[in-house]
Amino acid sequence: PAPPVKTLTRTTTIDTGNTGKELTTLSLRSFRDRILAKYRNPLDCFEALDVNMDNALSKVEFTSLLVKANLAKRPEARQIFELIDTNKDGNLSVNEFIRALEMAAPVDSLDALRRR
Repeated sequence: PAPPVKTLTRTTTIDTGNTGKELTTLSLRSFRDRILAKYRNPLDCFEALDVNMDNALSKVEFTSLLVKANLAKRPEARQIFELIDTNKDGNLSVNEFIRALEMAAPVDSLDALRRR
């Protein structure tokens, strides 16, 4: 099993490239909501992003494709990648991607929390 995602929301300072550094709150829940507004489920999104069909997304591939799909701005996409690449191998597997988005789902019962 993949290691757990350590945090769902964090505040970080990122360089936007335009106005210097700005404070940004990175939220996987917000990212998950944007994914589900556009795709039926996280797997559909991963498959759409994995254009070379190698079952992995590099940081460059992930970042550029999220920007093209209007799912994130470049600095946010890089931060999301770093957050959900739990084994730190420089690639996102389908399991890492789906697990991160599952962990970001709102908990509506104690059973749902236990399954995490």
